[in-house]
Amino acid sequence: MIYSRAAILSTGNSSTNVPMLCPLCPIGLNKQETTFWKYNLIYHMATFHLTEAGELPRCPPSLLIQGHISQQEDVANRLNPMITKGWREKNKFPDSDAIADLVKLEEAQLLEGAHCKSRKRAPLEVSHLSTASCRPSPMKVQRREHL
Repeated sequence: MIYSRAAILSTGNSSTNVPMLCPLCPIGLNKQETTFWKYNLIYHMATFHLTEAGELPRCPPSLLIQGHISQQEDVANRLNPMITKGWREKNKFPDSDAIADLVKLEEAQLLEGAHCKSRKRAPLEVSHLSTASCRPSPMKVQRREHL
């Protein structure tokens, strides 16, 4: 099933509770990954992945981003934002600002990774494989020569 629309908060959809895959759980014998509902992220982590010290494990940033419940969603579901804020502070769980920073960091890493893996193109003036439609217009060639 595809839950892409259900995962987006909107005026017609105040709940983004969708199934998530757990990257920390081992894959089952039948090659099926463990899933849980987004709103049960903390319950799943506390039930199956607590550290020996009884703390929540370090989660991959992508899991925190995917499982984050925004302040707007709390308000849309009539939850008291002060209770959520207190719980996040007590349990050292990231708030919306920290999640936004994680999103920016992950996007930068993805761009950097894509940039490093991309193949460099040969200059159009030198490439003998270029088709006529791929060659720069004479005006562009002239501008390059004057720079």
